[in-house]
Amino acid sequence: MIDYIEYVKFPFSDREWLKKMLLGCIFMIIPIVNILVLGYFIECVRLGIQGKTILPDWSDWEFHFRQGLMALLIFVAYLGIPLLFTFILHIVPILGIMVSSIVTLVAGAMVPMALANTAVANNILDAFKFGEILYSIKQVIDYYAPAYLIMAIITALAPAIIVGIPIISFAGIFLMFYSGVVYSNYIGQLYHQASSR
Repeated sequence: MIDYIEYVKFPFSDREWLKKMLLGCIFMIIPIVNILVLGYFIECVRLGIQGKTILPDWSDWEFHFRQGLMALLIFVAYLGIPLLFTFILHIVPILGIMVSSIVTLVAGAMVPMALANTAVANNILDAFKFGEILYSIKQVIDYYAPAYLIMAIITALAPAIIVGIPIISFAGIFLMFYSGVVYSNYIGQLYHQASSR
């Protein structure tokens, strides 16, 4: 059983947490360079699968960039088609919006576990083993669904802080990176639990 209070504090137990978190926040706001952050999150997933609640190092930037590109392709593959459907189905009032929303929500909910499936063997094709991914989600759905919902709220809230309250915009950036680190590691932990059942 995870002690959630301790879990959300784990990034701050790293001796270099400030340096690592600041680098992540800076990289996150620079176009193209922010692909490194996606790669960093993948490494957080991988460490979670190994049962380690630690912050990865930023030492291998090339590796993080390659991992980030892979993650970006997975995001586009999973969400690109639903977004296209959304555009088309919005022509049909109410029903079209409902269907497209459900499709987008389901596809988006599969992405974190698809990334975890990929992180194990570092093979992008593993992100599309839908049977394995759905099985893993089903095994830990009681923990997976609330975490996904919380992350979705944070993902919506943080940009609103950045744009709407410029004086504390860095707080929004920090929230996005910090929550991404914790969530990614947690998804790795859930993937490990699902795999061991």
